[in-house]
Amino acid sequence: MLDAIKALYGSAVAEDLNSIIDPESYHWFKTESGMPFGLKKAAVSEKEYRLLTLTFQPLTTLPKSLTDEERIWHECLFLGKKNHEVFSDGTSRYLLHIQLKSTLSDPDAFREAIQALFDQTPVILWKNEETVILVLLNRPDAILAEEFIQILATDFYADVRLFIGTALNGADSAHALYTLEEKAFALARKVLPEKRIYVFEKVLPLVMLTEVPKEIMETAYGSLFQVLKDGDPEWVKSLSTFFEHGLNMKQAAKALFIHRNSLQYRLDKFTERTGLDPRQFDEALFIYLGLLAEKLL
Repeated sequence: MLDAIKALYGSAVAEDLNSIIDPESYHWFKTESGMPFGLKKAAVSEKEYRLLTLTFQPLTTLPKSLTDEERIWHECLFLGKKNHEVFSDGTSRYLLHIQLKSTLSDPDAFREAIQALFDQTPVILWKNEETVILVLLNRPDAILAEEFIQILATDFYADVRLFIGTALNGADSAHALYTLEEKAFALARKVLPEKRIYVFEKVLPLVMLTEVPKEIMETAYGSLFQVLKDGDPEWVKSLSTFFEHGLNMKQAAKALFIHRNSLQYRLDKFTERTGLDPRQFDEALFIYLGLLAEKLL
């Protein structure tokens, strides 16, 4: 869509705030991908401006200019431009997706807090006022993610959700992988709203299940759905916790605040009803996908 605007308005279009002598003489908008651009006010009639606001989000304040590194990553991830310069050192990158429940009152202080948290300063990309993407050299672990959430909650009173992405290994696949992670994050927040931190490998099955027709899932998991509906609600909680702790009985029982034997009893009763043993990997995988499918439906 932006290409059509550039073809229509030509040199009246500005994409780089740094190159503009008088940015106040432009109308500023944001594309769907979050990229700001300006149009000379003198080149746009009042009627054209109203039409533009139906397609693009107007910016009431001037957009912050992007550094060269930020612009390259913005184009690579959001626009799909295959700039191999960002991977010239042969090192993988990782994305940390941040979803804010509301707009921050002090974005500059937020940026400073992010920079102080990481050993190597990440590239910070604002997709929109409530969505931030960090490009990192090292993949953050759950401990760092929890610390990050606590800092945002304490210093900015911000309610956030985080998504830890997988390795980006090249410009050819960076945009597609970012798009997949964005889809997985949005779906996870909808289906698993109780969580605050999501991890690519744990959420990807949700995306895969969306490709399965509803009637197929209901046929494959009909009996399991019925047991989950009619059985003890503690089964679902126990199964989910058991899977979250890598099929480790001791850790799952501790997280549930019950004795290991009590968890063993619940799993045994579930097996009696379904014929499925969650302690066997292949059957556990089937059950786990069934739990996700039930939430998805």
